[in-house]
Amino acid sequence: MKAVEEIEMKEEAEEQSTQKEPLRFTGNWFIDAGILGFVNLMEEVYGWDLEKLQKKIEENAKPIYYWCFPIAFVYYNNKLRGKVTEFVPDPPNNIENEEDIFEEAWKWICSRKEFILPTRKGKRIDLSFRKPFNYFTNLLFFQPQWTIEQQKDAFMEILRIKSIEKDVLKYIDKTINKFLPSVEEFNNLPYTRALLTLETLLNTCPYSLVYILCFPLAFIQNILQENIFFYSPDLKFTYYVNKRIAKLAEKAEDRTQLIQITWKVVIDSIIEMQSIWVLENMYLIKYRLGGRQDIINAEYIGIPKLQASVILDDLIRDVLNRYIPTPKRERVWILEEFIKNKPLLPYLINYLHRYLNRRPDARLGNRTLIYANSVDARLRKLGKDKNLFSGEFLHGYRSVLFEIKEDAAKMVSAAKNTYSIFKDCKERERIASRLLSTIRKRNKYAFTNILLKSFIGRFKIHEIEELNKYLFDKIVSNDINWENYALAIVVGLVYGGVEGGEYENEGKTEE
Repeated sequence: MKAVEEIEMKEEAEEQSTQKEPLRFTGNWFIDAGILGFVNLMEEVYGWDLEKLQKKIEENAKPIYYWCFPIAFVYYNNKLRGKVTEFVPDPPNNIENEEDIFEEAWKWICSRKEFILPTRKGKRIDLSFRKPFNYFTNLLFFQPQWTIEQQKDAFMEILRIKSIEKDVLKYIDKTINKFLPSVEEFNNLPYTRALLTLETLLNTCPYSLVYILCFPLAFIQNILQENIFFYSPDLKFTYYVNKRIAKLAEKAEDRTQLIQITWKVVIDSIIEMQSIWVLENMYLIKYRLGGRQDIINAEYIGIPKLQASVILDDLIRDVLNRYIPTPKRERVWILEEFIKNKPLLPYLINYLHRYLNRRPDARLGNRTLIYANSVDARLRKLGKDKNLFSGEFLHGYRSVLFEIKEDAAKMVSAAKNTYSIFKDCKERERIASRLLSTIRKRNKYAFTNILLKSFIGRFKIHEIEELNKYLFDKIVSNDINWENYALAIVVGLVYGGVEGGEYENEGKTEE
């Protein structure tokens, strides 16, 4: 309870502090991708990470946009093709006028011979639309026949030093970025040639045209077939998650691993930054290079508040961070299934069935089985009780962690008591198989009869009394999730208490 309240207070403080940051997301993923690309460009060329860039923009934004950006953009485009200059100069400190700052930057760009190419009409700055800029193709200064003067004018329009005259900037459509619709696709709109106009764009963010040119630099490239971009509403969180994904994605062999890597990084970042508020609006945006550079998919990967509040707990996150074998010899990541709000009970039942039949591909610890079972039981109950004005909704599921652990403690106690009543290993397995069969068939009364009959002639009076109470409170009078509580008894017969037969190192997720 206290931990959740502290997290919420910290979130509010962080959200307020973000409003003071000069560079922050707008809520429009298209522009926000450009903002992250701009941050990545400044870091690549000048070595400034997000925090340092924020401070520099706060101190004086003009040199960053009118000096650093044009120089960095030209430099980086040439660097990707092996045309690297000796150094990149720092911005001047003694010039305040935007146009004068840009003029000095342009002079430096034009002074570098490696950046200059001859054309039939004169000279031009060498800017290629090769990867990753290959969806700009014929945009402005990427056109091979444009002269230095035309390129300079285009930069000045993008920086809004000059009034915008070129249609390609007035009507933001597929010409400027392949991810946008074409003008023709909006010809049924009587008042505008395109859905996204310059006015709309600049009202969203005054440097939007700068960010559009940095859009491709937000994507993680050259690792998988698809270029990917993790997006959340918070710039800082998105920045750090994408960096960590890029490092881990080099080991990923397929899409499934990419999703698991993403969630691992997201969870680790949430724990480190306590940014739980971003979880419900997260996306993986992907595109593939080729004849058409359209978006392949924008996949929603938001984590509901309930799941988020649970995985922030170290114990529960650790025990769910396991793979469980399936009949097809595939392994399912329990944590992923939980995040996706999928039932865990079928996997647990199937695992115990295979275990009793001597066919497990890996062994799970009984603590994982108990806690995964308890988590599943709570989710099933909340699924039945869910109400817009319920206590869980109004209090952000503050009590869920306590209830999961309380249920787990009761399940552990039942498991221990069951194990201690039966002394013979074969007898335990025989009864466990019969009980598991009734759970699989959802026959609560058969389960109860088998268990009660098995108590006859036993001498563990205290344990039997405790189990009888558990049986009637959690199973007989329970029509919502009785199978979960019944399964704990089977776990006890197979494994014993949590202290006994603990195998928690096997089946864990790989780093």
